[in-house]
Amino acid sequence: RARTARTSRASALTRIGALARLGLVGAWPADVAARCFRTPRARALFAGMAAHSTVPFSHPLTAAFGVLFSAAGHGTGWPVARGGSQGIVDALVSVLHAAGGRIETEFEVTGVRQIPGRHRAAHRDQRAPLRQRCRPRRRRGGDRPTSSSRT
Repeated sequence: RARTARTSRASALTRIGALARLGLVGAWPADVAARCFRTPRARALFAGMAAHSTVPFSHPLTAAFGVLFSAAGHGTGWPVARGGSQGIVDALVSVLHAAGGRIETEFEVTGVRQIPGRHRAAHRDQRAPLRQRCRPRRRRGGDRPTSSSRT
């Protein structure tokens, strides 16, 4: 039993060490982490996964997206919608239709008044000058603005 306990502890420490190394790689910029791969195809796959960070590959922590997506892909399979991206669109359209909505194409919206069922308060807010809508509120008894940006 003592040997089994030592083996399981060693195994746990090995896994913890691997996770720590993985975390350290995630802190790197994606362009640096991509250099760890030998083939252009592997670098391209990693770059595609890291691109989900939506910031330049030279920024720190962008490799974390590549690491996360590659781990998820290997652990549970690649997350691809059945039917591809069109399957996602079809599902959203069916939800809209089930709620009584409809999609109109070839129709130019020139103002908020054309949108049926719009909320009156939203329309009133649109008429307020931009600088008034974006001015931060002041808290009572303090100078720090609150999280709300409306006055």
